[in-house]
Amino acid sequence: MIRNTYREFYPDKPIALVGMPGVGKTTLGKLLADFFGIPFFDSDNMVEKAAGGLSVSTIYEQFGEEVFRSTELAVIQRILGEESSHVLATGEGAFLEDQTRILLLEKTCTVYMYASLSHLAARLSRKVRPQLGLPLKIDGLKLDDESAKGEEEKNLALEKSLEKMYEERDKFYRLADVWVPSDQGGYEDTLSKILDALKSHFHIM
Repeated sequence: MIRNTYREFYPDKPIALVGMPGVGKTTLGKLLADFFGIPFFDSDNMVEKAAGGLSVSTIYEQFGEEVFRSTELAVIQRILGEESSHVLATGEGAFLEDQTRILLLEKTCTVYMYASLSHLAARLSRKVRPQLGLPLKIDGLKLDDESAKGEEEKNLALEKSLEKMYEERDKFYRLADVWVPSDQGGYEDTLSKILDALKSHFHIM
């Protein structure tokens, strides 16, 4: 177990995970919070609670992205003010917003989770949502219709869309304090990599 191979430590600030959709921020965030024995928060879930239980999709459809982003910033500001020690999994677009990014870089240790586009496409092929910035249809292929074409072709189409998203977003994600791959081994392996990166960043032996 990881607890037996690491001297337990915790950096004196919250940890925020950022990155593309499908990198596993929520799953890894929960594992990281459990390792340290501290609370875990997901910014999308926080926005949904702030909106009275409306889903992220509904917020986008009824009120638009601007309302979603302003609510996202507000809930992140609130949790950073209330909880000194926690792990936060941010929505895919949170770190692209100037105010939110500046806040996270100032108040948290930011961890950029990244993975190959093929890996992300495989994970997201059944989870395509407009709020992720991913289209429901690419070159006439309806990505959320499993009967439309083969899984491999659907993943390739989604990968094409992710490539454009990556080119636009990577320069922002790379402003994070540390970078960790999430497609090289299982979740436990990735958790170990995050811990190694944090220890190196904070000069912990």
